[in-house]
Amino acid sequence: MSAPEPPVLLHSLLSFRELIFGCLEVVEARRIVEIGSESGGFTLELADWAAARGGAVVSVDPEPAGRVRARAEEDRALQVVAGASPGALEGVEPGDVHVIDGDHNHWTVLRELRHAYGDGGDGPGPL
Repeated sequence: MSAPEPPVLLHSLLSFRELIFGCLEVVEARRIVEIGSESGGFTLELADWAAARGGAVVSVDPEPAGRVRARAEEDRALQVVAGASPGALEGVEPGDVHVIDGDHNHWTVLRELRHAYGDGGDGPGPL
């Protein structure tokens, strides 16, 4: 018997999808790294958005929802990395957009941002 799906939560990024997708359109996002997918509602919509534009989503979460794992098995536009960030980000190529909504402590977020921006380079960096 599989574990029950977590409930859809009221604090999901789904509430901000129009704003977020608008930003993704402006920067012509193609590779999106999502850190923290919780119940997976926003993750699945993000994967739909990316797939429709020839893009891809890498979703990093310690315990990805079953529906996210199932979708990743049949959809090349969605890759799931099961593990806690920032350690789970090792080997994950940075994206041109990072959606960071995982563990909200300074130590973790600082390392996630370092992963996203790398050495800083000369360019503007990711969104």
